[in-house]
Amino acid sequence: MPGVSPAVAPLSIVRRRELGDWIRALAWDAAADRVVVACADGRVAAVAADGEIDVVHTHPGGALDVAVSRDGVVASGGEDGRLVIAGAAHDLGGGWVEHVAWRPDGRLLAATHRREVSFWSADGTRAATSAPLPATVACIDWHPRGVTLAAGSYGGVRLLRGRDGHETDHLDWTGSVLALAYSPDGHRLAHGNQDASVHFWDLRHKRELEMTGYPLKVRQLAWSPDGRRLATGGSDVVTVWSFAGRGPAGSRPRELEHHDGRLTALAYQPDGELLASAAEDGLVLLWDAAGDVPLGAAALGAAVTGLRWTPDGTRLAAVTASGTVAVIDGARP
Repeated sequence: MPGVSPAVAPLSIVRRRELGDWIRALAWDAAADRVVVACADGRVAAVAADGEIDVVHTHPGGALDVAVSRDGVVASGGEDGRLVIAGAAHDLGGGWVEHVAWRPDGRLLAATHRREVSFWSADGTRAATSAPLPATVACIDWHPRGVTLAAGSYGGVRLLRGRDGHETDHLDWTGSVLALAYSPDGHRLAHGNQDASVHFWDLRHKRELEMTGYPLKVRQLAWSPDGRRLATGGSDVVTVWSFAGRGPAGSRPRELEHHDGRLTALAYQPDGELLASAAEDGLVLLWDAAGDVPLGAAALGAAVTGLRWTPDGTRLAAVTASGTVAVIDGARP
């Protein structure tokens, strides 16, 4: 396998299908044991446990994002300016519907369209729409308790109340926010940025901290389930900051250096110790909490574009720029 020592154990791929086109996003439909993906050719497709492929919807021009609620309701957005919920299309006008995300309880969906965020119930009723943000919404993330949604754009982060879309707070920052991640307890918010930095906010005490010096813009963020570690991209090295004790200020991060290409995705195992990383080298690697050598690797043959664990952490789905959908056994090799 490229970039990995032969001593690293191969990961077991338990399901693999080829869709033949760049996959931009994926989600697990845990209720039906299937992986749902958004393809650049417009398809929103589901790959079932038996390998059968079902095209759920098609967005002319391209599908951009997909999300599945805990009850199995599929939502997607596309370049056609439409939001699709459970097969029903809602035309939001010109411009892309770029990001969709269900609230943790699965009862409310957030969708971005240009500078706005709208909120929708599972039956397709629009509940609220935010006031326009300073620029196009680049990323969103729900607070773990689901009361507010963080929305990032040029100029910082707006915290929006889900039930009515009203802004409850703003975190001003000079620059473009590309990725957002709440800590599991909701006390911290991290964002990766266009200027190759990561910014941390302590929301309880209104303190902030910035880590600079990344070689590339930072689009990948993943908190460990206990909130004690934050893994970040921004190069071909996985950089892991510790939030134990006094936090990362003045400390050296852990650096995991086995990819041979820019990182594209990071994901911690839910309620577990494993970290999955993926990159343009086509590799998916698994790491434990302490080691600096990967526990296992899977070579998918093309740049990996997304990773998602099952809610129980037993399997990991990975998708690629060539259209591969792979499901990997999440057990230690």
